[in-house]
Amino acid sequence: MAKKIENRTTLDGWGNVITGLGQKGRDRKEDTMFSSEYRLSEMICRNLFTYSGLGRRICEMPVADAFRKWFTIEGDTDNTIQNEVKRLAVKQELSRAWSWSRCYGGALVVVSANDGGLLDEPLDEANIRDIEKLRVYHRWRTSRMSYYLDLDDPKYGETECFMIAPNQPFQTSFSVHESRCLIFDGVDVAPEIRIGNNWWGDSVFQAIYQRLRGLGESYLNVEHIIGEFLLMIMKIKGLSQKLAEKREGEVVDRIMMNNLTRHLMGGYAIDADGEDATRISATTTGLRDLMEVLMMGLSADVQIPIRKLFGSPIQAAGLGKDGDQETNDYNEWIIGLRDKHAQNPTERLIKLLMLQKAGPFHGKELPNWKIVWNAIQEDNLGTQLDNKKKQTDIDRAHWEMGVMDENEIRENRFGGDSYSHDTILKGKAPEKANVEDDPGAITNAN
Repeated sequence: MAKKIENRTTLDGWGNVITGLGQKGRDRKEDTMFSSEYRLSEMICRNLFTYSGLGRRICEMPVADAFRKWFTIEGDTDNTIQNEVKRLAVKQELSRAWSWSRCYGGALVVVSANDGGLLDEPLDEANIRDIEKLRVYHRWRTSRMSYYLDLDDPKYGETECFMIAPNQPFQTSFSVHESRCLIFDGVDVAPEIRIGNNWWGDSVFQAIYQRLRGLGESYLNVEHIIGEFLLMIMKIKGLSQKLAEKREGEVVDRIMMNNLTRHLMGGYAIDADGEDATRISATTTGLRDLMEVLMMGLSADVQIPIRKLFGSPIQAAGLGKDGDQETNDYNEWIIGLRDKHAQNPTERLIKLLMLQKAGPFHGKELPNWKIVWNAIQEDNLGTQLDNKKKQTDIDRAHWEMGVMDENEIRENRFGGDSYSHDTILKGKAPEKANVEDDPGAITNAN
């Protein structure tokens, strides 16, 4: 006979029925749980972007830092593509699209290309005469009209056509094929959330809304504290009796007279018999520390260093002690963000610019081209010299081992437009040099 298995649930945890520790209904932490917030509307996102300096900074700063040094095209030796980039204001339009995607949860750029087809038809890349304009629309101005439904299509389930509602005078809604669009998605979210977002991501404001609101409310409270920093306490003879006898008018008149004398003579006229006036200063001890805690929370949520987000160093303990490391971490985050959100649409646009038959490349892509993003932040002079000295030590070791000769070192380091740490070896290794015969062949760079 099979042994009956008893179903039972064991709940482990610390608790104390006397003090209420761990007891739901008595221990307040046991009733604390995380819950979802209401979904932000287009109007709230727009207002935060338009009327909140901090909100706009959160949306635009990472984009500006990612695009500040811009890029070059490897293989475009004459930098010809930049003429087209300037003509179409590519940097401005892509920056707007990415900033709006952070604000609203998504944006797209419609590429107005003359290829002989209609907007709602697939772009004929082999027949692009020229590109006239780039037009940016945020998530709330778009809807998805149709999807790829062929199971064998690599794009199965993805959007095929968008409907654009410009919401501008004299412009009507129109449909556009996805191949004519550059997509900038918002913050990545679960599929269940994307369904409610019309398959777009989230606004950056969605996850930080409570933090942003709390900090804004705290700023208002600080303004009130400043406005009430000096309080005047007046002792009025017979105040309680006058109020009990409903003679409030006499009290108000007395206060108004004191205010008038304060403005006229810089002091108060009080009755020597039973009246008194005392000025009390409000204390702000610890207020700065409390504000910095709120600023730290917002900074952590948006992943922007406090000193950069708020424009000044923070004095709280442990903050800003290693500014260089903080900056490096932020720059690495920016690079990752750019790779995730801007790399594909930028590459797509550059390809289309090359395919213009009336353009400088006459409809032909450069072979093996790629985007090379310029460094977000260059090292300071001291760091550059230290790196050059380290490179010189490495080169000297290679020279002593016979891996490189002085001509190869000179060509690799100084053969280009600027100093380079890249090393390219060609041909066979040179004859091993004798350091004792030529001890000064390589000296440290300073």
